[in-house]
Amino acid sequence: MRSAGFWSTKSSTVTSTTARASVQAVLSRVLRVRTFAYSGPWGSVSELYPHVTDWVRLRSGFEPPHWKPGGNNWDDGYHVTAYFLQWLTERYGEGTVPEINELMKNTPYDEHIFKTVTGRKVDKLWKLYKEHLDKGGGGGTSVTCDPLAN
Repeated sequence: MRSAGFWSTKSSTVTSTTARASVQAVLSRVLRVRTFAYSGPWGSVSELYPHVTDWVRLRSGFEPPHWKPGGNNWDDGYHVTAYFLQWLTERYGEGTVPEINELMKNTPYDEHIFKTVTGRKVDKLWKLYKEHLDKGGGGGTSVTCDPLAN
């Protein structure tokens, strides 16, 4: 029989709260991937759609404690992209990420989707985001809210 390992609440580093939060995060990611994020037409691959689900996780308050703003590139994934997308939301409005997501519904992912929604190329947006962080700005909040609200 396998040990409970990480899920054991008797561990000195894992509490029942941490275990519960981890399970909730995993389940919410599965639901987000299957119900919210578009991956483009059948057979296309979107590099962005799993990152949209991480943004939803951040917005829902299920981010793990090790997630922090920053990173080397906007599409590094998980917390990096989640905080970047949250910054876009704060800069361009609540409907920004849902609009990006909607555009991926019927067309394959393309980086130009960012320019369509924000008027700027994603590389320029990333540069502005990094400058924002360098000036001491937050990387996006993890306010619990409805991530699907427009």
